[in-house]
Amino acid sequence: MQLPKNFVVKPQEKGYATLELQAHFQSELEQMATLFDSRNGTTAFADRMTDFPDWLKNVPHIPLRQKSEAV
Repeated sequence: MQLPKNFVVKPQEKGYATLELQAHFQSELEQMATLFDSRNGTTAFADRMTDFPDWLKNVPHIPLRQKSEAV
């Protein structure tokens, strides 16, 4: 994955830590939901975020494979 050099999550030796990326994007999503809900005077976006774990259960697991080492 190519992210900007100034991206807040820094890559580790073999790439990005997926849990660290997940935490970052979850935090960004929560902030945006709060801003939209504040603007709209509702809780619609925050309510959708509580549905996310249930939605994620329906996504098929696709295993990630590592690139083979150059010989």
